[in-house]
Order: sequence, then structure tokens, then C-alpha cells
Amino acid sequence: MLQSSQSNMAELHGVSQGLHIIDGHLCNLRTKIKFLLVVKKSLDQIQGIPVTITPMSESLFYLDSRAILMKDWTESCSKRVSVRIGLFYHTTNLWVANLTKSVSEAAQKDSSSMITSALRSVDVRCTDSNPIEWPL
Repeated sequence: MLQSSQSNMAELHGVSQGLHIIDGHLCNLRTKIKFLLVVKKSLDQIQGIPVTITPMSESLFYLDSRAILMKDWTESCSKRVSVRIGLFYHTTNLWVANLTKSVSEAAQKDSSSMITSALRSVDVRCTDSNPIEWPL
């Protein structure tokens, strides 16, 4: 179970890393598209072409809108993966806490049994004429 959990966690971290890389590429793409739109507008002004929506501009706006949608999708998936990683982390912590609690309770019971056994052996050897003085 532990090996499977570790491989699942490694896979989730890999997915998260991939989504962050894609997000960075989409940001770069949007920057380049905006740059191309500005350059096209400048060229149109230099050539004396009236500023209108041309097929090239439409294509660039379409690409920009698709990049925005893909960026939103990657951010959404990244958040979901982060929630899964957090859930796994907290579930593991709860499992470790319960295991530690069980070990602690068993040790306490064992310690109580040892103290009881020790007191019984002391009671057997002890007489009223020779009382045991307990250090404080």
C-alpha cells in the first residue's frame, strides 16, 4: 500500500509540474500574440491601411482566446491536483497520528503492567517492620 501511495504521489507531482509548464508556455504564447497584433497595427498605420479587423487579426484574436481558455483549464486542473496532494498529505498525517496513538497506548498499558508487577514483587518482600520509602 505504501509503495502504491508513493507512486501515486509522485505521479500527482509530475502532473502538477506539467500543468505549471503548460501554463508558462501559454503565458508566453499570449505575450507573442499581443506583440504580433501591435506589430500588425503599426504596419497597417505605416502603409496607410485603415485599422480594421482583417483575417489575420481575426486569426490572432482567435488564437488569443483559445490560449486564454487553455490557461483557465490548466489553472483549474492545477488547483484540483493541489487539492488531491493536500488531501493525500493530510490523510497520511492522520494515519500516522492514529498509529502513533496506538503505539503510545500499548506502551502505556505495558508500562502500567510493569509497575503493577514491580509493586507486587515489592509487596511480597516487604514487611511491616521494614517499610519501603519512596523517593519524591
